[in-house]
Order: sequence, then C-alpha cells, then structure tokens
Amino acid sequence: MRCDGPGKCESQLARTPAGSYNSRMASRIVHVRVPATSANLGPGFDALGMAIDLWLEAEVGIAPADGFEGKQEATELTAPGANLIHEAAAAVYAEVGLPRPPLLVKCSSEIPLARGLGSSAAAICAGILAADVLTGAALSPQRQLALAARIEGHPDNVAPALMGGITVAVGSRGQACALALPSDLHVGLGLVLAIPRFRLATVEARAVLPEQVRLQDAVYNVGRSALLVAALSSGRLDLLAEALGDRLHQPYREPLVPGMAQVVAAARCAGAHAVTLSGAGPALLAWCPRTAVEPVRLAMQGAWGDRASARSVELSRTGARAW
Repeated sequence: MRCDGPGKCESQLARTPAGSYNSRMASRIVHVRVPATSANLGPGFDALGMAIDLWLEAEVGIAPADGFEGKQEATELTAPGANLIHEAAAAVYAEVGLPRPPLLVKCSSEIPLARGLGSSAAAICAGILAADVLTGAALSPQRQLALAARIEGHPDNVAPALMGGITVAVGSRGQACALALPSDLHVGLGLVLAIPRFRLATVEARAVLPEQVRLQDAVYNVGRSALLVAALSSGRLDLLAEALGDRLHQPYREPLVPGMAQVVAAARCAGAHAVTLSGAGPALLAWCPRTAVEPVRLAMQGAWGDRASARSVELSRTGARAW
C-alpha cells in the first residue's frame, strides 16, 4: 500500500486467481464516484439519510498476478477506503460465484474519517459498483443495496450513497429496501456542515446509547420521523424546527462532542431551523433557509473557533456511479 499525500492512496490486494479472466477484463479500469452522507437526520435513527456533495473517487482494476503472495497489507489510510473497497469488491465476487483476482485500487476522498459523514459507506459502495462492472454481474439496485447494508451493518448511509437525495431505508435479516424522497421539493433548503478537527468512532458513539428507551421518547421520535418525511416531501420547510427533534440518540451523544450545545445555539440564533448530528457525529449539520446560510456558517464557525471548520454544502441529488 502506498499513500502519496493527504487524501490519496494506492493499495494492492494480492490473491492468486483461481480462474481465468480475458484480456479485456484484465485491462479494464473502472472509475467510481460516491457522495458523502449524513445519516439519522435527527429523529430517523438508522433509517433516514442524505447524500452530500462531497465525494470519494476511485479507480479499480485487475492487477497483474505475478509477484503477489496472497495477502492484504493493512494499515490506516490517509484517504478512507482502499481496504473497504477491496472488502466490498470481494463480497461481489463471492456473491456472483467468481474467483477474485488481485485488484489495484487508487482513491482520493473529500470525506473525512470518523466524523459521521459516511466515509466507510462511500468506500463500500465504491467497491460494490466497481466489482459489479469488472465481473459483468449487472447486480440490480436492490442487490447492491442489500449487499452494501450487510457489509456496513445498517442501510441509512449506504442508501443515500447509492441513490442520492434523501432516503428512507430499512433492513432486516440481511435484506434492505429504500426509497428516495422527491428531490425537487426542497430546493429552498440550505445546509451548513461544521466538521470538528477531532474524531469520534462510531463504536464509541453507539456504546453510550441505552438498550431501552421510554415509551414517550419512542413516540416522540416516531411522530417526528413521519413529520420530517412529510415536510420534505411537500416542501414544508417551516416544519423542520419541530420535525428534526430527537430523543433517542443525540442527547446521549452530546457529551462526546465538546461545544455542541454552544454551536447549536449559535446556529439557531443565526436563523437555522435546526441542527442535527451528522450520523454518529461529531460533525453537525445545520438546516436553514438558503438566505441564512452565510450567517449560520459564520455563527457555527465562531462558536467552535479553531476546533472545527464550517462550510456550506449542497444535497447531492445523484448517488454513486461507475464507468
């Protein structure tokens, strides 16, 4: 594995192929582009997600087999993804019953690690789409989603990464289904993303969640999840302040994100409808009218200071693609 600087990496997975590949496939380089994602969206824990216009890009091809010893070198990557891209690609080869060849992966990414922006989901989707092209399997979107959710463990990030837009996704017993909301009804929505310089591991953020919740809190979230989907589908952005409320995960995770309360308060005072943890955090996503984007950005940046960077972002209406 070789890293050539921030956000760029190259790795090789060595495995002697058990079958043969024709020269056309052996020389094929697949290009993949996958968006970042923000999951949960307040009340929609492990179900709702949004694609964001930050991207992981990768090139995946079948490498010459000579000189490989049948092992994968593992190390932390500056750019998220090469190992997970390999893992997801291997899952596709297994899914379609083909031997896996040695793969060469080059990737660069705008998606920071361990910030709640779907870096692992992006890498998984990249590997699945690339291997789908390399194998010629032509997996259906449903099979791609189910496979990605099985690797990731839940569908809320992989669904918007694959489909784009804002999605509702559920999964059980190794299967997953998802639906994207109409993408032309929330054109007035502005988004500001505040990304701390510190990380928060998903396993740590999940560990603080209670195994049981009060009935009142479950009812609170069920109602607001439904209201959020209805508000976004109908363009009723005035309902977001109420619809983005949550009692199932954000109150428990807030202590893991120093300064979160102050940043949320500053964004609200500057005109944001609401602020949600992006996935498990620590990044924060402010939902606001487009006219308030710059005041909200400045307020969030000011509240967190040099511990974070705040930027306006766009919802990506397109998901992952390979060519």
